[in-house]
Amino acid sequence: MYTVGVEDVNYAPHYAFGKDRNVAEDILNDFSKENKITLIFKPMSIGQLYWSLLTAETIDFKYPDHPTWGTDIKRDAPMYYSKGVVDYVDGVVMLPDSSVRYINQLKVIGALRGFTLVPYLDLVEKHNISILRANDFENLIQALLKGRVDGVYANIDVIRQKVSELHGDNTKVYFNYKLPYQRSNYRLSTKKYPVIIRKLDKYFKKYSDRIDLIKEKYGVENIDFISQ
Repeated sequence: MYTVGVEDVNYAPHYAFGKDRNVAEDILNDFSKENKITLIFKPMSIGQLYWSLLTAETIDFKYPDHPTWGTDIKRDAPMYYSKGVVDYVDGVVMLPDSSVRYINQLKVIGALRGFTLVPYLDLVEKHNISILRANDFENLIQALLKGRVDGVYANIDVIRQKVSELHGDNTKVYFNYKLPYQRSNYRLSTKKYPVIIRKLDKYFKKYSDRIDLIKEKYGVENIDFISQ
């Protein structure tokens, strides 16, 4: 039995352990069944996750994670990462009638509190862009609908699902791919069990078709959506 520390947020369709159906939980549960191991998911804050994994060692794995995250916290800790479980795109989502198209027109971006706008780290000051922070997606979406922000920086799959859940399919948003965005992937990490990481990577290779069907069910990794 292994304990996987997971972020205590509803970030469906990507991850929302114990809160909503999500692609990461389906994939990791399928992996555990194929390899006859038990994974217990333990939701906690981001700060607790790193402390529990690196210092207290009360969890065996962390999800999501990436080698570029929390480098100041991890320092020289011997970390092992799986291949990408799910690809994602973080970028600016806007209303269809927005007149903003390019970076020099962008004035205010909405973002979750604590969320790092990686592509904008050097651009906020250069272009005099303001960041409006909120504690949840509902407040961010309200700010977008009321025109208090030009767009919301978030995972594009998550923000689209939240808009649909809160305001129905009649409220549309679009991803402005002409603005800076980040494409990466969510990974499983561990300090102690590289053997399980290798088994997960083998699972990805062996059951790629099955994994693609799971991703298709949740509508993630939609290439057409980010290249239109």
